[in-house]
Amino acid sequence: MASDSPDVKKSLRARVINAGSWALGGYAIGQVLRLASNLILARLLFPEAFGIMAIATAIYVGVVMLTDVGIGQSIIVHQDGGDDLFLDTAWVLQIIKGVLITVMLVLGSGWAADFYDDDRLQGIVLIIAATALIGGFNSTKLQTAHRNLQERQFFWVGLASQTVSLVTMVGLAFLYKSPSSLAWGGFASAIFTCVTSHFYYPGRLNRLRLDGHHARQIMRFGGIILVGSTLTFACGEGSKLLMGSLIDMKTMGIISIAASLSGLCIGVSTMLSGKILFPAYAELHRGVNHGKLNAAVRRARMIQISFIWTSSLILLLISKPLIGIMYDDRYSEAILIIEVMAIGNFLVALNISYSALVAAIGRPDLNVIIVSIMALSLWASVYVGYYFWGSMGVICGMAVSGWLSYPFIAILHARIGFWYPRIDISVIFMSVTVTILYLYFRHGIVGLK
Repeated sequence: MASDSPDVKKSLRARVINAGSWALGGYAIGQVLRLASNLILARLLFPEAFGIMAIATAIYVGVVMLTDVGIGQSIIVHQDGGDDLFLDTAWVLQIIKGVLITVMLVLGSGWAADFYDDDRLQGIVLIIAATALIGGFNSTKLQTAHRNLQERQFFWVGLASQTVSLVTMVGLAFLYKSPSSLAWGGFASAIFTCVTSHFYYPGRLNRLRLDGHHARQIMRFGGIILVGSTLTFACGEGSKLLMGSLIDMKTMGIISIAASLSGLCIGVSTMLSGKILFPAYAELHRGVNHGKLNAAVRRARMIQISFIWTSSLILLLISKPLIGIMYDDRYSEAILIIEVMAIGNFLVALNISYSALVAAIGRPDLNVIIVSIMALSLWASVYVGYYFWGSMGVICGMAVSGWLSYPFIAILHARIGFWYPRIDISVIFMSVTVTILYLYFRHGIVGLK
């Protein structure tokens, strides 16, 4: 029996518009809540707290991605992704993965505290381990809703989940002034999400059934996904582990604050790629309609690039008054960091707007190559930057890496017929021009002024 909803009978365009509206609304409200919590917590806690939490989160994400066998992606992409036995098999594998992640985090918590010379890190990692265990029991109805582009339920559950997290974090931070309050917020949110995934979303409850044929299907698909996820971690949260070993926790915390603001510019695109574009592209690919898929990718990229580019330019121009209004003097160094990251976003927009494509067309091998290039570019840029210019070099390395990796990503997409030179070259020209003008008028860089 299949678990797909009758809503899938609607046209893809109608479902994309509807799902996109709900997803954007949920993202916007979620970011407002996240910003509000950051502002409150920045006054209740201290910059080092955000640095410690950034390291702990990076460790958690690392373990998750090092055990990622593409269970959720399999449900979305595979033809049998709506079959009940397939879903139950995926759920059992997800539980096993959750237990494995928990064990790895518990065993590694002491090492993390020793390596970063901060005993508080061990307790936070243990809280995150418990959070991972709960997450392993989430219903596969979450992935089914993504597969069918049904985002309305995610809107309400996501809003409630973030509210639970915010109230928990702020309440504990007010009472105990401890960075562990940030981790407890995630724990409370995980419990809420797990319960609602089973009883709020429509559909049957998962059962403990493991089918060998479906398990092999998921694991075969997940083999390449695992490599890609490992490399994705290296060019994402994993870079924080490198930075945490190079700079102090206060600077790490300020970078985390700045990254949360600059990340708003690309967060919308990342969210749409994962929740809307990935299943939409996959459905077009399953229908063997290359022309429609190519046109859809072109339109989606133009929208994504325009939003990221415009929002990054605005952030670049208002960074100084924004930080002055939102945070106290302890966080003033975030101004320059935001400026550098916003400039980096100009070309990152080109890379991000490609992100949902290769997996959707069944080419995770290309995704491995792309993410390898991004990871190598990021780690090399950060390390070289630190070697020559210290903490500021680390920040500049983060921004430059996207510019360095783009040519290789463009070549790979051109080989599969999805490169759009008119769009990309125009963006590159505008990015270089605005960067030079900004450095000239704002900072009077030697050699330009």
